[in-house]
Amino acid sequence: MSDIVAINPGVLTMIQDSGRISAERYGASRGGALDFRLYSMALRLTESSSANDAVLEIISGPVSLMPTEEILVAVSGADIRSRRGIIPDCTGFWAPANQPLVIIRPKASRAYFAVHGGFDVKSVLGGRGTDLRNHFGGFFGRTLKPGDRLPILPASPPKLPHNRWRHCHLNESPNSSGPLCLRFTWHHLVNQFLPNQQDQLIGTSYRLDPHSDGMALRLQGPPLQVYHSENFLSQPVLPGTIQLPPDGKPIVLLAHRGTIGGYPPIGHVILPDLWHASQLAPGATVSFAAISLAEARRITRLAYQTLATTLTYTTSEGAFNQCRQP
Repeated sequence: MSDIVAINPGVLTMIQDSGRISAERYGASRGGALDFRLYSMALRLTESSSANDAVLEIISGPVSLMPTEEILVAVSGADIRSRRGIIPDCTGFWAPANQPLVIIRPKASRAYFAVHGGFDVKSVLGGRGTDLRNHFGGFFGRTLKPGDRLPILPASPPKLPHNRWRHCHLNESPNSSGPLCLRFTWHHLVNQFLPNQQDQLIGTSYRLDPHSDGMALRLQGPPLQVYHSENFLSQPVLPGTIQLPPDGKPIVLLAHRGTIGGYPPIGHVILPDLWHASQLAPGATVSFAAISLAEARRITRLAYQTLATTLTYTTSEGAFNQCRQP
C-alpha cells in the first residue's frame, strides 16, 4: 500500500475533508477545510473521484513529505520544492518515490496537499476531517508529527501521463487589492439586537484579532451596542453567522464553530467570502456590505459553478499555461 511519510509536518498540518454536515444534527461541528475553493481545486488536480476526499490542510511551513511510491499529488495555496525544482501553486504532478517534497510556506494562511485516491483514515460521524477541539477524526484526532505514515486509498490509475503536469489558475478575491469586504444578509432579529446601528456596522473597518481560529473570526474595532441580549435564547448557527457578544465586537463563525450559539445573531456572511476570509492573517482589515438574499444565493451558486467548471491544462514538465475562468 502506498503512503506518505511526514518528515517535517510543521506546526499545524492535519487531515481535513469537506466536512461532516450530516453529523450536525447530533451536535457535532461540521469542520472540514476552511478554504473550500482551494480544497476543491486540489482534488480536481489529482483526479479525485469523490468531492469528500481527505487531504492535508497546512497552516504553517515549510512542510516536508515523502511518498513511498510514485503518485499523483497537488498543492493549492503554496509552491512545492522537489528534485525537479520549484513547482508552482495549483499544479498536479507525479511525485517520485522516496524523494522528499517540501511544501513552502502557504502564500496566505493555509494550503492544501492532495493525493490521488485520498488519504485512508477512518471516517468518524460521516467525515475524515480532524476535530482538534474534541480530539477525533483525521489522524488520531491530532496534527501530524514527524514520522507519521499516512496510508493512501487504492484508486484506478490516473489519466495524467507521467511526463505531463496539470495546472490551473484561480481568480483571486474580487476585492483582493484592498481590505476584504464580507458580503452578508441581515438576520431577521437584527432590529431587536441592533436597532438603528446597521449603518455603523457597514461603515466600520475591523481588524482580525490574533485569537481568531477555525471556529470564528474575532474582530477588533469600535464596539456596537447590543440590546436585549439578556433575553436571547441559544439558537442554531451556521458558518458565516455574525454574532454580537457582550463587548459589541462582531464575531464571524467559521466551519469549526459549534452548532448552537448563545450570542445574538445579526447577519450571515456568504460562503464564497468566508473561503477568502479563512486566508486572512491577524491584523488584516475587513469591512461588511449588506446584500439581498436573492443576490447572496446568486453569488454562491455562481461560485460553486465556477469551481465545478474551472479549466485545467496539461503541459510538459516545466511549461505552464495560465488558464482562465469560464
